[in-house]
Amino acid sequence: MQEIPMEGEVVKVGDKEFRETSSLRDLRWACRYLRLPQSGAKSLLWTRLQKEIALSKLKAAVEASDAVLAEYTPDVNHGPLPQRPDAQTVMLHELTHLPRADWCESCQAALSREDAHPEVEPKREIPVISVDWMFNRTGEVESEEHPLTTQLVAVCHTTKYVICVPVRSKAAEDNKPAVEELTKMASILGFEKVTLRGDSEPSMRKLLQMVQMARTRLGLATEIELANPDSSEHQGVRAERYIDKVRRLGLCLLHTVSANSKVELKSSHPLYSWAFRHSAFLLTRYHVHSDGVTSFELVHGRKFDAKIAAFGSVVFCQLIPKPKTKGIPWEKCVYLGRSSMGSLSIVSSSKGIGYARTVRRAAQVYQPDALLAMRGVPWNPTLDVVTMRVPRGVRLRVPELVEEVPAATSPREEAASDPPSSGGSEAQSGSPGESILAGLSGAASAASSQELLPADMDVGRLEWFPARLVREDQPHGHDEDSFVCDPDENLEPLAEEDPESEGDVFENPEVEKGDAGMPWEGRTYVQGPPELDAQALEELDKQMELKELDRLLGMKVLKRMNGDHEKDGKVRLQCKYVLDWRFRSGWVRRARLVAKEYRFLEPSLTDLYSPASVASSHKLLACLAAGNSSLELLSVDITDAYLQVRQRRPTFIQTHIGDLELCYNLPGQRAGAKDWFMHLLEILKNKGLSSFDGNPALFCKEQALALNSHVDDMQILGLKGVPMQLANDLKSEGLKLKVDGPVTLDGGSSHFLKKKFQGLGDAIEVTQDAKYAERLQSILGLEKAHGKHTPCPSKVPSPGEGERLDGESLQVYKRCVGILMYMCAERPDLQYVVKVLSSRSSAPTSSDFGLLRHVVKYLKLHPVIPIVLEKTVPGKTLKQKWDGVDPDEP
Repeated sequence: MQEIPMEGEVVKVGDKEFRETSSLRDLRWACRYLRLPQSGAKSLLWTRLQKEIALSKLKAAVEASDAVLAEYTPDVNHGPLPQRPDAQTVMLHELTHLPRADWCESCQAALSREDAHPEVEPKREIPVISVDWMFNRTGEVESEEHPLTTQLVAVCHTTKYVICVPVRSKAAEDNKPAVEELTKMASILGFEKVTLRGDSEPSMRKLLQMVQMARTRLGLATEIELANPDSSEHQGVRAERYIDKVRRLGLCLLHTVSANSKVELKSSHPLYSWAFRHSAFLLTRYHVHSDGVTSFELVHGRKFDAKIAAFGSVVFCQLIPKPKTKGIPWEKCVYLGRSSMGSLSIVSSSKGIGYARTVRRAAQVYQPDALLAMRGVPWNPTLDVVTMRVPRGVRLRVPELVEEVPAATSPREEAASDPPSSGGSEAQSGSPGESILAGLSGAASAASSQELLPADMDVGRLEWFPARLVREDQPHGHDEDSFVCDPDENLEPLAEEDPESEGDVFENPEVEKGDAGMPWEGRTYVQGPPELDAQALEELDKQMELKELDRLLGMKVLKRMNGDHEKDGKVRLQCKYVLDWRFRSGWVRRARLVAKEYRFLEPSLTDLYSPASVASSHKLLACLAAGNSSLELLSVDITDAYLQVRQRRPTFIQTHIGDLELCYNLPGQRAGAKDWFMHLLEILKNKGLSSFDGNPALFCKEQALALNSHVDDMQILGLKGVPMQLANDLKSEGLKLKVDGPVTLDGGSSHFLKKKFQGLGDAIEVTQDAKYAERLQSILGLEKAHGKHTPCPSKVPSPGEGERLDGESLQVYKRCVGILMYMCAERPDLQYVVKVLSSRSSAPTSSDFGLLRHVVKYLKLHPVIPIVLEKTVPGKTLKQKWDGVDPDEP
């Protein structure tokens, strides 16, 4: 041990030397240098310096000694001694057993493995999914209690996304669940082109061919690559390595259930097959790879945050669909995992396999009686279908024939006559669908269908053909033009009536037919408008033009002039007739007189701004109605709005019956929209409503009424009865109205700006018209194409990729993009891809056209996505939250 220097010795600090006889100033400098206290007498400072120097030398000697010992001590790499944590940590770990814990005996028994030997796999342009069979059983010999179970394991080489599909056997007739899951897996991963790799055994080859056929029907390319037995090329089949991972984690889950419930789980138990499916589910969503993310995060870009329970544990859940019988709604079941799509919990009970949106864990986690009572295996029901599995009935059934077969009649006589019996009606209503199915099914041939009937029966044969049907609840653009009310008549909402059959409508003499007396009388809407020769159509158009002039003269929109002197001081307005077919209880030809006014002829008419509703306000009133059950929503359509506004200046038009004075506006006039708005504004101001400066088309009366206008369409919100009172007031001003609604939280429906508003009891649903998606399919000719499940492919083509469009394709592209941009306000799922398409409208390419077709194919499966405005509950505002105010406090 180093001794403290004695008196007369020298202490060296830095580059200076100090003695006991040094000055007080020098000793203080040395203490300050060594970060020692500087207070005290000269002798005390000298003692501090001596002790500090001695201790420093001692520490240096000890460190040098330890370094020498460390050099001669062998470095033994021993495993850490596991220490069992608290009960809460144990419970959380047993939910997934990921990552492997050294203190968990189940992990030590089932998940321990040797060190990995990484290999570098060659890069491939087309992603690869490896597929292989996995077999498991309990017991040393296969028997009824210990059968050999079969599972299909598939893993993606790029993302290491793994699935396990239990099947009955390797036979082709039992591979339907495996084919569905493999096809679904490739779609989830977003692969348009994929290579399926498996071994060369016949069952695997047949399975891969079935998957290839399924993807080919979807328009997706699939290649099959067979690996030779014991082949090391491209690391063989990667699924063989993941079989060990799936098997070990599945056995770990079974060991946990068996150890906690004291129930021996044999391979004949239903839980045995579910364990391996759930183990692959856990590996995909919770196993963190060397890059720090899971396979689920690589594919979806987010963490898997759905709630799960311990495998094999007891949970309480509400099965889907909810049982109609009254009783306890929540049933006790065994938790088996979650579905790959739909995020539903899979549970089992004595009734079989079921699905539930929400599960609640039981206080006793593992219960032997529930495990012994559970039923159902993965391959019995179809996976991810939100129904209880009920066996389907036979498609082809022997019809019950009536005793007397009526003679064949014409379609008109059939529509006007009643069916002879209910049985005959049912046979007629079901026959078309059965005939079509029989024609499509390969098993239902003519010979086999005749064998179902006795040979001595004399059955009349009726030919069926597919027909184009029109849904009465969908708009078809052939509504009545006007709805005239008496001056003393109150506008009340029309009660919903049951739709009448076509035969009833024809038999009712009170209904005036639009085609009465015409050669095409009785032509239905499904058959389309009549086709006339050019001469007959020209004569009919002249009659309709005269009828239109008579209508406008009767409405005093036009006025006859006595001579040319009345033209003085008047401006001549060019007009034309718009002719089209409309269905009014029959096909009728219609002519409408519209104005032809050009900007270059009247450049001074620049102040023509007409306020209209903006997209952000279309659902504003519906949101308010959804928050208060005492409010109602009413839609009002003003018929012939422009024809009710007087001309700004004296005007006349030239017709084939002479010159006529135009007293009111015509559709097509440049000033018509603004003049109509000013006319409506004056009427509403007289009724006590004021316009909002930020959106002039929005009117309100404080604490009473709100109105959103869009040219001649209006939506009114107010307390029950108030919107209808305003509609009556507008009618008293001479406006012709059509009322639709009202809509409340309790029910009702109305239409406003091509959107349907419907009350659902606790919410208001807003639905866009499906005709836009149908129009896009018609423009691109995709009526028979397969639909897409995503609005955008996994890889968006780069700008300028492919050949530039020109001619007709360019016009089709711009037309379709315009329709999509209109739909985007109500379809958030389309906004990104439409932004991409619209940004390339100046110079689109063939790749952009393919992206457009992909979007329209997606709309084929999802033409309408309703927006549900749920009932709101008053809560804490942002200002209250900032001020720390609790609105619930008195």
